[in-house]
Amino acid sequence: MNQRIDAVATARLQVGMNPGGTKFWEHMGYKSRVEWCACFISWLMDAVKLAPEKWRRSGGCTQMMAYAGKIGIILSKDTEPQPGDIVFFEWNDPGDGPDHAGIISSVLSDSIYTIEGNVKDAAGVDNVVCRSWDRNDKRVYAIARPEYEAGKSWADVQDALVRIITALEDIKEWDGK
Repeated sequence: MNQRIDAVATARLQVGMNPGGTKFWEHMGYKSRVEWCACFISWLMDAVKLAPEKWRRSGGCTQMMAYAGKIGIILSKDTEPQPGDIVFFEWNDPGDGPDHAGIISSVLSDSIYTIEGNVKDAAGVDNVVCRSWDRNDKRVYAIARPEYEAGKSWADVQDALVRIITALEDIKEWDGK
């Protein structure tokens, strides 16, 4: 098991599947809707069984990031982000802390690709969506690297995914659909 890879894979499975985010804010104990991007990240950390001392479960980005700073997992600006890292965004006032969070699904050159909860999808509904950001975008406030349990490398998993996709395409071709 590789918690980093599992976190990204689990996040991908949620894309477009949770309009309104009820699953995530209820997981955090809320009885009615709240801004739920941090709830989504907390749910992910529970889904991959990351030890509670390695990531603060919270419905708020500010509390999450403060804990990440306390345990020393905020990356310096010159550290290369990786899939599974948590990115915090600031929309307006850098003095008031982060406003939003997502998980990095991939990194390509100067772009980070994320999976984020509580973002309007194509239908205008708050959902889990994929987005891309320039690493130097001023709204990218901070990136944290949770201490996931190691396992197989990311390259091993990517190779396995290619084999699975190829097999699915073969099945589709065989089935005639």
